[in-house]
Amino acid sequence: AKSVGSCAAVAVDNASVEAMDVWDDSEVPMEPPSIALPASAPMYFASRGPSENSVGASEYASHASTKNLGSLTDPSLEMPRPAAGSTSSPAFDRFRAAVAPQLVRRVLNRQWVDQHHDVGYYCKAPLAFLEVGRVSDARVALEEASRYISTGGFGSGCSAYAEEAHVQLPWLWICWAASQLQREDLASACFEKICSFRHPVTDSGLVRRPYHSFRDFEGDFFATAVLCKAAMLCQSTALAAAAGDSLLRVLAANSINMIRRRQFCTRWHWDIGLLDGPDKFYCVSQDSSAGLYYLLGFPAVVLLELSMARVASSRTYREGAERLLEFLKGCRGLCSSPSAHVVAYAAVLAQDNDLAAAITESLLAAGEPGSETFDVADAMDQAAETVIWLSQAHNHLRRTISL
Repeated sequence: AKSVGSCAAVAVDNASVEAMDVWDDSEVPMEPPSIALPASAPMYFASRGPSENSVGASEYASHASTKNLGSLTDPSLEMPRPAAGSTSSPAFDRFRAAVAPQLVRRVLNRQWVDQHHDVGYYCKAPLAFLEVGRVSDARVALEEASRYISTGGFGSGCSAYAEEAHVQLPWLWICWAASQLQREDLASACFEKICSFRHPVTDSGLVRRPYHSFRDFEGDFFATAVLCKAAMLCQSTALAAAAGDSLLRVLAANSINMIRRRQFCTRWHWDIGLLDGPDKFYCVSQDSSAGLYYLLGFPAVVLLELSMARVASSRTYREGAERLLEFLKGCRGLCSSPSAHVVAYAAVLAQDNDLAAAITESLLAAGEPGSETFDVADAMDQAAETVIWLSQAHNHLRRTISL
């Protein structure tokens, strides 16, 4: 991977120096009280400036405990919740009606479960059941998914959970369902796992392995959105806002790339900057018809949800999401891509109903998935996620109209 972006030198603020007690003494000098980063270091590698969103190390350590959600927990953080009930779209109703029984025949079938051992079959099923109103099935499916809390995506055959992708992603899906089913124990366990992939200074999400070094890490835009969403689910206002701020810094660092190169670089190193990596997880290009559009669509959703919560800088988060959506609208293969389902929901939240309709119609035009789809982890995982995001989109539209 090579660098494709850099900015002027910046300094770590005093609040971040106080947080250095989470690092080895051999890694970070204790004097002077601020550290000058290399001239090539992009601005988003710096820690947050002094703000109400700053999260100290001791505060975070208390928060990440499974025994105590800690002082970061804030019940005033109100997140949008999906409305219960069905939608009025016949095409979507047919799609949803086709997926739910297939999930039941597998995830709730002990004989089938005993023969299929991949988190990709199970992590989204509880939330998918909730979206179609099958609460009791969701509870059973959550118990099956909880067997993978210790491993997450490690060892999965699903491309989205591979080591080079996002091994922490299954924890988010389980955390989301657990939070809706009042299983705080499971939600907290998943949240702690996700937080192990957090850089303690920048509040960025990491990939490949949990945080272990101040400088030796690979930051990731989508992983940062996963951290932000998990923090919102667990009512952690400060951490959600701090991760949202990190997303905005990466968006700003990509400004020139988005205009001149028509691409968005999603990963970075501390010393190198934005990376032009070897595979599709490093970049979303407007000129490609095979991009992974969820890498930007999900961060757009998170920023929009954050803008609707009781946090500072709400307008800034919404503006960031709108910039991501504007970039995505220029992507050649967006509407025909199966990875665009979350972009449809982001478009609904941003009140861009034309974009939402174009993506939804394209996804549903392919018809209902056949039974054979659900015998492959990647395909079953994709079908369940399509139900989740399109349900979120339809329910939000219905809720908005009813108001």
